[in-house]
Amino acid sequence: MRTQYNNGDNINLLGNGCDGCNIVMVNGILCHETGCPDEWRDLEIECSECRFEFQPENRDQTICDGCQHPNRIDEADAIQEYNNMLDETNPVLTIGFLEFNPSRVLEELDPIAHHCGFIDWCDSMEYEIE
Repeated sequence: MRTQYNNGDNINLLGNGCDGCNIVMVNGILCHETGCPDEWRDLEIECSECRFEFQPENRDQTICDGCQHPNRIDEADAIQEYNNMLDETNPVLTIGFLEFNPSRVLEELDPIAHHCGFIDWCDSMEYEIE
């Protein structure tokens, strides 16, 4: 017997697989009764902004998380963008026949300055780091 809806919410009444109705499985598909107040927990809906399907976190949600928070970014992705910006806006450092990316030089020689610059850059980009 399942203990969670597709969106990750816990099912309190474990006997039938839904808190709001007597759920049945038809051809391997969970089917709620018509008018079930908890049906939305098992549905994927289309975002009204970007048209991608997503699992809603509440009954009234019509916009996916990415469209609700367009400036939210994963920290690893933000660091990669910051390093790309450093490499694109500064010349490659050459010593003899060796070439080094500016982002790597800064990160290796002064990680604190790299991190402070990263934080300032994130603020200027209005990013929310996850």
